[in-house]
Amino acid sequence: MQDLFLRSRVVLGMSKSDGLPATIKEAMFTGAFPVQTDTSCTSEWLKNGVSTLLISPTSTFDFKKAMQMAMTDDKLVDIAAKINFEIAKTRMDRVVVRSKALSAYGLIS
Repeated sequence: MQDLFLRSRVVLGMSKSDGLPATIKEAMFTGAFPVQTDTSCTSEWLKNGVSTLLISPTSTFDFKKAMQMAMTDDKLVDIAAKINFEIAKTRMDRVVVRSKALSAYGLIS
């Protein structure tokens, strides 16, 4: 799967309910541009129109418009890849996540 993400320009994630989909995380690390339904956590991590395109899960018009933009706007996709990788490194770094988890369970202060 990682090889597919690395070779992909766009990753499409469609769901009505999800926290932060695995496809978003994979896209962020591999440089693929995420087109994603606006689920609960996605807009907390990514900015619509800058690092992703957020769409309604019920709008075929939104889907079509977002896919056309993602396939043709090289500047958007290239800048988003850099932004998303930095966000991914910061928020998903093993040391940082481990420390937060241990702290949350009261194992470190």
